[in-house]
Amino acid sequence: MTDPYEPRPRPDAPGRPPQGYEPPPGYGAPPGWGSAPVGPQGPQGYGPPPGYQGPPPPGGYGVQKKNGFGVASLVLGIASLVLFWSAVGGVVLGALALVFGVLGRKRVSRGEADNGGVALAGIITGAIGLVLGLVVGVGIVVALTRGDFGSFADCTNAAQTQADQDQCARDFGNSFSR
Repeated sequence: MTDPYEPRPRPDAPGRPPQGYEPPPGYGAPPGWGSAPVGPQGPQGYGPPPGYQGPPPPGGYGVQKKNGFGVASLVLGIASLVLFWSAVGGVVLGALALVFGVLGRKRVSRGEADNGGVALAGIITGAIGLVLGLVVGVGIVVALTRGDFGSFADCTNAAQTQADQDQCARDFGNSFSR
């Protein structure tokens, strides 16, 4: 008994190409038709496409980039912009963003990371947050050391009427414009 799934030869195909058949340019004749080159292991194939490097190395897709410093710099820089009004938040987070940004840029220059733009954005946002935090901090220190707050509190405590309290507020506001 024969295998029902085995292909049967066609009676009209004697194993040779039809009369006048020419393979398309750049292609050889199919194997077994007599004109394809046959190597020691059988018919030679076309090979991989140009520029194909083969499968990736075992254990992953190569060396992973270390982009953590650049990302941390950007996150801290944005946080310093959001929290600059709390002088400490702007100054501390801005300084950390600068440090991580510089470390991230150094990794990029050594080829260990590929997010130099992110690290640069972290440096810029961290510097802006740091400067704004310093301005707010200096403003708070100057306002507290001028003594005007104590005199305003004394004035409002001594005021007998609403008109006296309003005058204290005007005097306090005028003390900043001097």
